[in-house]
Amino acid sequence: MYKSILAFCIVFMVMIVSCNKTTNEQDNNSSQAIDSLKMKLTALNDSVDLAWKVISVADSQKFADLDRLLDEVSYTKKPDEAKLNILREKLKSLQANQLTQETMLVSANIDNNDILVDSIVREIILFASTTPRAEDYPLIAELIDDINTANSADAMVVNRVKYDKMAFIFNEFIEKNKQALNSLAEKLRKTKPTFAVNPPQM
Repeated sequence: MYKSILAFCIVFMVMIVSCNKTTNEQDNNSSQAIDSLKMKLTALNDSVDLAWKVISVADSQKFADLDRLLDEVSYTKKPDEAKLNILREKLKSLQANQLTQETMLVSANIDNNDILVDSIVREIILFASTTPRAEDYPLIAELIDDINTANSADAMVVNRVKYDKMAFIFNEFIEKNKQALNSLAEKLRKTKPTFAVNPPQM
């Protein structure tokens, strides 16, 4: 009788140890899976941020060139000072309200931003090119060429498509692993805004 009880206890203890080992292995596997997903999510997020930085840097350079163009006009012999100051203020205001990943959540903001930027570009270029003796200042023509190239639809579309590709891949990853990623901070699994409604061709 005693031997039977002892044997039962031994079997019972083995079962407990085995269950604990299985549970620990499952916990470790689950933790490793979450860590792996987090690493992939971080890598995708970095790719999106890098693509956005390209857009941001291009926009900042365009504004810098516009500002430099106004400076160059101010060096001419008889610039229209009143018009020059008005354009400087417009440019400064627009630059302070550049499109961000947060503001582009409202799609209308994208169109409004594009319209305002295109308008100030046209206005400053017209002002610079019609300033008396502008041809005596070669940098004016160079800056105008650079600004027109940066503001072209082709240049803007290329950067935005690259960003959208990364953003859609990121958002798809979030959607596919929604439950597994629930344990992560909300800011890490927040979807990214996109310029297009549908993903571009990969």
